Amino acid sequence: MKAIIDYMLGQKIPFQLQNDFSVADFSVQYYGFRKTSFTGRDYVFIHLVQGSEMESGQTEAIHEAERAWVNSLYRWPRSLRLKVPNIISVFISESPFDEETISLSKKNARPWQGGEIHTVHFIELNGKFYFGPDTNTVKVRGSGQFTFKNIDPQNRALHFVKGLSKAVFNSLNQH
Repeated sequence: MKAIIDYMLGQKIPFQLQNDFSVADFSVQYYGFRKTSFTGRDYVFIHLVQGSEMESGQTEAIHEAERAWVNSLYRWPRSLRLKVPNIISVFISESPFDEETISLSKKNARPWQGGEIHTVHFIELNGKFYFGPDTNTVKVRGSGQFTFKNIDPQNRALHFVKGLSKAVFNSLNQH
């Protein structure tokens, strides 16, 4: 999909993009990597699938394989890392995903030991639906709640994939 490539390369900090990327445990149609700051690293895996044929166990296994691969690139244990990978799995389908599969997008993206953020997102083309995690807010004592759109990796992923879904939906409207 040209819209995916254009969107990823058109970011303020563009992705290094590879089509049909594969390693031992998984393959993906689009893989992107970018350094967002001294400590931030975004890894995006975009799968074009048939949602009606995907089960939650399959999508979770793919996401876990991607997490394992990204974490293998780091020599330090998660709790000691200064550079934190933000692992983003996106599944795009013409047909609907089942509710159990979509529930993966709401799971906690922040392991207790730190050193990694990971999220799963679903884009359903026919219904033009996006499913993903909620916005992460930070509670500051005496000042209320704050949302950091670009600094917080979970929020950065959320806004990136929402923008991606809009770009894909717009490209469908043009055909």
